[in-house]
Order: sequence, then C-alpha cells, then structure tokens
Amino acid sequence: MDFIQENLQWILLVGGFFIVYIIAMFVYTRQRRRKQEQFEVENPETARVFIKANASESFVISAIDEEPPIYFYKGTKRGFYLNSGAHVLTLSYSHTRPGVVHRSVTQSFAESKVEIKVESRKDYELSFNRKESRYVFKAMIQD
Repeated sequence: MDFIQENLQWILLVGGFFIVYIIAMFVYTRQRRRKQEQFEVENPETARVFIKANASESFVISAIDEEPPIYFYKGTKRGFYLNSGAHVLTLSYSHTRPGVVHRSVTQSFAESKVEIKVESRKDYELSFNRKESRYVFKAMIQD
C-alpha cells in the first residue's frame, strides 16, 4: 500500500499517457478510414495493389510515376491505389532473418524501377521472390 501512495503521481502520469495514446490512435484510425472511403468514392475506377510481405520483410514504395503513393489499409493488409494504365514504381525491398554471429542479418535490395500495367477496378498483388531476386506483380482472383 505504501508503494502505491508513494508512486501515485507516476502511476497517474503513465496511466494518463496510456489513455491519451489510445484516444489518439482511435481518432487517427477513424480519420484514415474516412479518407480511404472518400478516395474510393471520388475515384471508383482505381485499381488496388496489395503489398504481400510478412513481418520480416519491408517494402518501400518511394514513388509511382514520380509522385508519392496513396496508401490504403484493409484489415491487416496494406496497399496503394493506381489509375488504370501503365505505371513505373520506384521501390526497394529488405528482408531480416536471424543470424548466427549477430542477432539478425538484413539483406537489402537497392531501389529499382518496375514497370507495371493495371486495369480499373481490379486488385493486384506485389511481392518479392527472394530466390530469383525479383519483384512479382500479379492480378488477384476476384471473389
């Protein structure tokens, strides 16, 4: 009981920060979802490209046709929007694995440009094949 009374100020401070963080994340998530819904209503002809990566992989999409990408989130999946037609993606990839001598080893692939072509209202998947060291872009099967 003495511990709580002596440290009540710190407990309230940490608890307050935690509550403010939860509220901020809730507000941020709602705003992001509203922006995404608004974009989809204003641009119904766009294609969606889902990024297929697990927790040890990292995709960085620097630019799409020299413009910053417009991201979306659907559940735990992340992706970006594209208008129909041909596009040039500027992206890089890295993969982290457990190491023997060091705690982890990260292998990075330099930024490169990938040309793709998309059709409106279709979903696509962008991934990286580590065995062949190349990007894989394919259409997803519509449900």
